[in-house]
Amino acid sequence: MSLALGSKGFVFRLGVVFGISAFGFTGLAFGQESDLSEFARSELWLRALHYGRSFPWIFLKKSAVDGGAFFIDPAGGTDALSELRASIRAFRDPEARLPKIGLHPQCGLPFRYRVIKRRFPGPWVDQDCPNVREVLRNFNAESVALVFSSAHADNPGSMFGHTFLRFNSRRGTARKIDLLDLSVGYAAATAKEDSTAIFYWKGLFGGYPGKFSSLPYYAKVNEYLNSESRDLWEYRLSLSEEETELLLLHVYELEKTSYLAYFFFDENCSWILLALLEAVKPEWRLTAPRVFVIPGETIKTLQGTPGAILDVQFRPSMKKRFLHRYALLDSSQRRLIRDLIEGASSAVQASEIRDPSTLSTAALYFQYRIQKEGGDKSGKATQWKIKSDELLAARARLGKQEEQALPALEGSTRPDWGHHPSRFWLSGGANTEVGRAQSFVELGIKLPFHDLLNDDTGYARFQQIDFPGMSFRYYPQLRRFHVESISGLTATSLFPINFMEAKPSWAFKLGAFSPKDFGCARCLVFHLSGNFGGAVNVLTESDVLYALPGLYFEAGEGLRGRPRFGPLARLGWIWGPFRFFKFQLEYEAVADIFQPYRRQFFHQLSPALSMSFSPSVEVRLRGQGNFSATFQDEPFLESKADLNVYF
Repeated sequence: MSLALGSKGFVFRLGVVFGISAFGFTGLAFGQESDLSEFARSELWLRALHYGRSFPWIFLKKSAVDGGAFFIDPAGGTDALSELRASIRAFRDPEARLPKIGLHPQCGLPFRYRVIKRRFPGPWVDQDCPNVREVLRNFNAESVALVFSSAHADNPGSMFGHTFLRFNSRRGTARKIDLLDLSVGYAAATAKEDSTAIFYWKGLFGGYPGKFSSLPYYAKVNEYLNSESRDLWEYRLSLSEEETELLLLHVYELEKTSYLAYFFFDENCSWILLALLEAVKPEWRLTAPRVFVIPGETIKTLQGTPGAILDVQFRPSMKKRFLHRYALLDSSQRRLIRDLIEGASSAVQASEIRDPSTLSTAALYFQYRIQKEGGDKSGKATQWKIKSDELLAARARLGKQEEQALPALEGSTRPDWGHHPSRFWLSGGANTEVGRAQSFVELGIKLPFHDLLNDDTGYARFQQIDFPGMSFRYYPQLRRFHVESISGLTATSLFPINFMEAKPSWAFKLGAFSPKDFGCARCLVFHLSGNFGGAVNVLTESDVLYALPGLYFEAGEGLRGRPRFGPLARLGWIWGPFRFFKFQLEYEAVADIFQPYRRQFFHQLSPALSMSFSPSVEVRLRGQGNFSATFQDEPFLESKADLNVYF
């Protein structure tokens, strides 16, 4: 990584070497060598270069920025002082150019230039940088908000949510105007030809470069609120106008000169935003080393920083707004809307309806369907637009009639209200094996994220995605200690089918555990299963009944050297009448077609309830019963109580 310098730069360097100091920038203008050394060790300079605040860079003492023209000195990625000296030389040389991009260092690294100018206010000659002026003019930013998009359950990669920046322009703050603001996001630059396996491999080990992108805010609103039915939370940050400009310049210089390797777990879309903010406000200290960086947790990090967030705005998805309005209607109004949607009665005409709330709610549904199908270009969308226009015209003809007042829409997806993602638990319980009762103590730890018994505040309802974990059991009577489970990846998405849409539900599980069925009460087997089915609400939106047929494969020493494989079916009900309480009852039927010495068919019944006391503490009671096909053999029964601590 060399910097091209012209003949004038050579003369300048030669003069300062012989006339001022060993490297040309001490003296009255820039202070003593000790000043440079002190600043090179400062949080401001280290954050500007992205040194050592994330894992594993904090141990390697190097920058997380990879390649390109970001570092002027060849050792700049590991030597902050050398990079400071080289930066000052380059910024003062009018002939200097950054390799590959051909810009003067002041124009390619404008954030760093301002940081150095502020610290060393000696004589500087500002270069003309039309590219920098154009960026500042296009954004015209006076403040910035960190925006969180709630989870998108259709895609496992989006089940964590997403964060990006919205730069608020000086055009105004009215909602119709702020949609013209520009947003900045960060994502992995993936290759279309990569298979799923390659995609996950590269994502886990930094095989993709991370790239910034800028879009009008209305495009992001349309994508998230309308097309994907995801809520948006806008956290306005306490950055001054000058700091907002510095943040924008830092985004620009990273995008222009280099890239960072993208890691799904840590150096992802959320980590880079915290790193950018920390470069502008190093006193916030946002990027403490962590193995996982989850979008919702980054919001909590900012909330825990005094004065960082000024206010919070909620933008519910179009689907949520429709369901909110629909829930407030009476049975006759709902029936009329469903007739309009399903076309059940050709006699129902928009012009004949005299209720403004019914017309407005029905029109909102068709607007939602238009956006869901990708706008006005599809054939179905054209038909729905005609229907929506008819309903809106009928509503307009009614004049200024009062509609039913709408109470505030609950923001249950607000991420900083959710439980912490990782869990440690201590359990006590007892089980029976061949009729003998025995007690046990269990310890376990699970890394992120969320399961079906957790409080759903801040998360998508009826969704689960859990990453690696492990649990251990000790049986005092037997004086036996063993590994109870090793979790790999567990994901479940339950989509209640309703008149709006019918989506399949699915589940996936990979790991090793003790299945507790006949002849394998304490053995550990590898398990892989997949389920695909459907779900419906039974009583209200707070419960779901699901049926998930599927296939499974298991192997391990406890199975006497022979794997087992076969169909299985899961039937369950989850009920959460209160935010802090959930009950689940699940029945599983399993067929074992490879094991002639085992029961070829058996049942499993698993009741469970959870009570959440805070984002950090939860108690669960669980039971499990394994029964033979005829219920004539001695069953395996187990009950236990868990104390879960989240962090």
